[in-house]
Amino acid sequence: GIRPNKPTAWTSRTRDERGLLLDRRAPSASDQEWLEQVCRYIQPASNAHHLTQALTLLSNYSARSPKGRAEVRALLVDAGLLQRWWELMDVHLIHESSGFVLSKVMHSLALLDEPPSRARLDAWLAAAGDFSMFKAHELSSALYSIARLGLDIIEQPVLDAWAARLMQLARADEIKFSSHFRLQVVCNSLFAIEKLVSSSHNKLSPPKDVINLATHALRFHVAGLKRAELSGLLLSLSKLNILLSEDTWASVDRPLARFIQHMEPIELVSIYSALSLQSSYHFPKATELRLQARVEETLHRFDTNALTIYLHSLATLQFDFPLGVWKAWAARFLELHKELSALELSLLMWALARLNFPALFGAPDRAGDAPLEAGASARALDVNSLSGKVYATWKEAFELFLRDTSRPVGAVVLANAIYGVARGGLG
Repeated sequence: GIRPNKPTAWTSRTRDERGLLLDRRAPSASDQEWLEQVCRYIQPASNAHHLTQALTLLSNYSARSPKGRAEVRALLVDAGLLQRWWELMDVHLIHESSGFVLSKVMHSLALLDEPPSRARLDAWLAAAGDFSMFKAHELSSALYSIARLGLDIIEQPVLDAWAARLMQLARADEIKFSSHFRLQVVCNSLFAIEKLVSSSHNKLSPPKDVINLATHALRFHVAGLKRAELSGLLLSLSKLNILLSEDTWASVDRPLARFIQHMEPIELVSIYSALSLQSSYHFPKATELRLQARVEETLHRFDTNALTIYLHSLATLQFDFPLGVWKAWAARFLELHKELSALELSLLMWALARLNFPALFGAPDRAGDAPLEAGASARALDVNSLSGKVYATWKEAFELFLRDTSRPVGAVVLANAIYGVARGGLG
């Protein structure tokens, strides 16, 4: 095993051997004892590399389960070990840093969900400099972790320096699109850019060269993308208001068709959300029908966010809302209605209005497939029908927010809700 008095034994191991140490347990040792053993390598004699590897072990272990994460954070925070780690690392950060060390440190902190202080982030950025010591995967990992930690104080010169280094590597042909790993670099980078641009107080501008790199990958190397990367790339580009050409969208259709039957709710929602933000392209009818079928099949696993985004995207696109999908959506809504926020409830009513919900909230004793004349009274709804139950449940849930004076409902939320109720003639 690793010997505290011989830190060089760690670096002499191969990557596979080091990886195996993550699962190493003495038969009688508890997880707590193992974590404490790893923490023994956070010693004054350790250099930047050893400190980084120790934090990597802890963060990877913490990511395994919520229980593991809680235990690791308790050790690091409550016992002051994270503070101790930083005090030792502060000495090494400027003088012994490399792209590997800096990216691993930020990645580990992201897994631990422990953002650095402003002073330590500044020290990290000073050590990174112009990012010339970073390789492509280290660049994407570092920025991805910064975005994941919600560090929205990154300034434009930092983002520009990061982008310049990535493009330097791309032009030097280090990023080979034939390699899936290099495509992942582009996907992670674009996600990070989108998150930083959307949340930053500094009004960041996305680097155009990196955006062009991402659209190039999407159009000409889409076959190398995995499901989550394809949907994530489309969504990130759309959130950055990058309009994709019809040729680019068309290039997505074939790999998407392969993935649809295996897509998870978050991936399906990303596709619909990306389309709604573009709103200028429709997949071929066969692809659209397969998407609908997969949505209907997985709706029982949608959370409140997915339930809302899906319906909102569908309404924006003015896509068909088949009866089977409506029934599955309504069943999931009735199951989750107590978990919906006031904003989600208002967006749902807005979306139902855009989907012409007088036709969805059907006539008495129908399941929602018969139209209701515009302006008809809410009393025309059969409270025992699925449609009537959805509206009654929505109304009750929304009224609870209206009566809660500790959480005032905003004007936009009210406007969306009133629009939906009025357009449906539900009163």
